[in-house]
Amino acid sequence: MKLVVIASRIPFPLDKGDKLRLFHQLESLNKHFEICLICLTDQKATELPQSLVEITKEIHVIQLSKWRMLFNLAGTVFTQTPFQVAYFFQRKAKQRVDKIINQFQPQHIFCQLIRTAPYSIDLFNIHKSIDFMDALSKAAERRFNTSRGISKLFWREEWMRTKNYELKCHLYFQNHFIISKNDLSFINFPPSPETIVLPNGAPENELALSESAKNTDVLFVGNMSYPPNQKAAEHLYEIHLQLSSDISFQIAGVNPSVKLLKYSSHSFNVTGFVSNINQCYVSAKIFVAPMTIGAGMQNKILEAMAARLPVITTSLAAKAFQNIEESAMIIEDDLAKYPAIIKDYLSSESKRINDGSMNLNYVKKFYDWDTVNDILIQRIKK
Repeated sequence: MKLVVIASRIPFPLDKGDKLRLFHQLESLNKHFEICLICLTDQKATELPQSLVEITKEIHVIQLSKWRMLFNLAGTVFTQTPFQVAYFFQRKAKQRVDKIINQFQPQHIFCQLIRTAPYSIDLFNIHKSIDFMDALSKAAERRFNTSRGISKLFWREEWMRTKNYELKCHLYFQNHFIISKNDLSFINFPPSPETIVLPNGAPENELALSESAKNTDVLFVGNMSYPPNQKAAEHLYEIHLQLSSDISFQIAGVNPSVKLLKYSSHSFNVTGFVSNINQCYVSAKIFVAPMTIGAGMQNKILEAMAARLPVITTSLAAKAFQNIEESAMIIEDDLAKYPAIIKDYLSSESKRINDGSMNLNYVKKFYDWDTVNDILIQRIKK
């Protein structure tokens, strides 16, 4: 069976949630389908990684014109299209996608995120699936609630547009996937058996099996250009100020802001890009993610638990996980209580080991990639 997958960027390196999710989906789909991967990108395309080539039959990278992106955004003011959708849609790119699909002759098309929907929404003779991933309308609503001035007006408009566009996509695709029950509750889809909760997975961190020096007390990782991660890192800085300078924090991830870099010190280490993020997990004693805005499932939390780490986070982040009572995750929304919880963990190695092991078993039981992706495979085969 032939499958076309349309992505809004090349799913590698695995430094962002959508890339990580799609890469592991492709690994599983490759065992059952001939895959033609179409990647739209606003970045200059470089040589494709071998790991991506090995799990696809064809890869087509379509580089989008940046000036056209800006032109599209300006023109979108007079439409009801979400800005993020307009940003990624170009007519010449659509013509190339149509040509590739016509030549490949797939039985199914799989689109990741609503920003790729316009590239297949008019192809009525082919079955289609869409991975909404997160409730993007809810994320826009939260940005609206935390913004001011012109920014607040922008996010209100994007919230309303995205909410309507998500409903539109529900009509034009046969299968719909979303990352959690919590995100599904945010979108007013009509009752439909084709709307499937498809969480992320996480492989066990093999480095965690070895005896590694725990050089970091508190760890947080993520793409720091993503506002919810920026906010969480700023919360961690405030928490760090309430603790002894002997307690070390590491904030790891690409594109830290100038503000965050100014906070960096010997006890609050803002590293920026890290070549091996798994090593960060196994070198830490506990993982703390005070997420107060955002939507979707936090991959960082899954990865931390897969590395046998205790995890402290908020109810906003925890809502994306099922059967959370079978984990040792500590859920706390009062950030003033975080210093005491951190000190309690750091004072007891046995508690850290027990809770870390419980978290790993939880990930193995509910979030194994092969088990998760089997849901996707069976729906596409229908």
